[in-house]
Amino acid sequence: MDIRVFKVLAEVMEPTIEAGQLIVVNPEYTKLESGKVFVVLRKDGVLMVRRAFKKRDRWLLVPDNCRYSATQLDDDMKVIGTVIQKFSDVEPLDL
Repeated sequence: MDIRVFKVLAEVMEPTIEAGQLIVVNPEYTKLESGKVFVVLRKDGVLMVRRAFKKRDRWLLVPDNCRYSATQLDDDMKVIGTVIQKFSDVEPLDL
């Protein structure tokens, strides 16, 4: 399985995913499913972590933190993959 790891820099997905946590993303799962958390690449190169919800004929990317607003998925955005795990306090290995 191909995976990607990203560090979350903002509190947009709190309390589910906190700023500073690492998330593991499976890039093989890019088909949106309502209620699942995805990483999406915006046209300007910024990665967003959001929960996807289908509303009528469009997809909304919704933050878990109610202080932020939802974004509609558009053609300029690319789904990078589904978040499958999160980690806190990762210690480097002494190899």
